[in-house]
Amino acid sequence: DEVRRKYARICRRVPGSLRCAAPLDINKIARGDGVLDLGCGSGEALMEAANRVGAQGFVIGVDMTEEMVALARERVRTAAVDNIDVRLGWIEELPIPDATIDCIISNCVISLSPEKDRVFSEIARVLKPGGRIYIADVVLDTPPKWMQFVLRARGSCLSSAADERTYVEGLAAAGFLGVVVEERVTYDATRLRAFVDPNLPRALWRIQGLAELLANTLAKAGWRIFRGRLASVRISGIKSDQSST
Repeated sequence: DEVRRKYARICRRVPGSLRCAAPLDINKIARGDGVLDLGCGSGEALMEAANRVGAQGFVIGVDMTEEMVALARERVRTAAVDNIDVRLGWIEELPIPDATIDCIISNCVISLSPEKDRVFSEIARVLKPGGRIYIADVVLDTPPKWMQFVLRARGSCLSSAADERTYVEGLAAAGFLGVVVEERVTYDATRLRAFVDPNLPRALWRIQGLAELLANTLAKAGWRIFRGRLASVRISGIKSDQSST
């Protein structure tokens, strides 16, 4: 559908991680765990997780873009690691059986989804009772409506970002206990300018149209609106033993 297609286009335009705090704390991933990485990208975290779980465990990476899946698979093949499986799929419809995962990690991916409640529900479905989540992501307090227009018009990776409360309450509603924000880093002016890049190549006058040009003009002056609103967080929680799958 159109929402999914737009979501995919935005994800393909994101050049890489937004440099959130790394969610992979090797002390929290145990030997023998089954680990799932949501939005595994080129597979860097997959390799770290596979080393931690050892031969007794397994690691699955899911990504929605064929390009990233191909890169991750090539990295796994080159390293000759045999306990990693990379799958093409949506984080709202995970290609994973119920209650088969011990630990889920994710770095700057859930913020891209316009259907976060579905993501939280899928996370709960595939985790075993007592399974853990370690999520790093960007959170954005609701900006003014004109800035929301800017984000949507520019196809920004922040256009679907939610606030911290959405994560905590959404995960609790999905059946997680002890959901806590372990770390919070508010973005400074330098990083904000990088995210709201005002530069637009002259050739795009003919390609992207007046709406996006206007959006970029607003962005040039509007990055200050994000001051105090945009942050990276690390969130953890445990799936309740009583949670249904």
